[in-house]
Amino acid sequence: MIESTITLLKKFDKRKKIEEDFEWVIKIVSSSENFNHIVVSNRLFNVFSHKWRNHLSENKLKEYSFMFEQEKTMTIGQFL
Repeated sequence: MIESTITLLKKFDKRKKIEEDFEWVIKIVSSSENFNHIVVSNRLFNVFSHKWRNHLSENKLKEYSFMFEQEKTMTIGQFL
């Protein structure tokens, strides 16, 4: 019982860290002011994906990728 509770708490903590990291990635891409910033944002997303690859399902990774690409597209549209 205690072990399962601890395991559940660890999973919850990982999910929270993943969400916090992704929010940070989105903040960075949305604050981009030129194409060089976008390139750095792409690299940052790649680092995020690599860091959490063992903890994310394929579907969740696709969801994060889609959200990142949407935010990137909106940001690029602001400075074109």
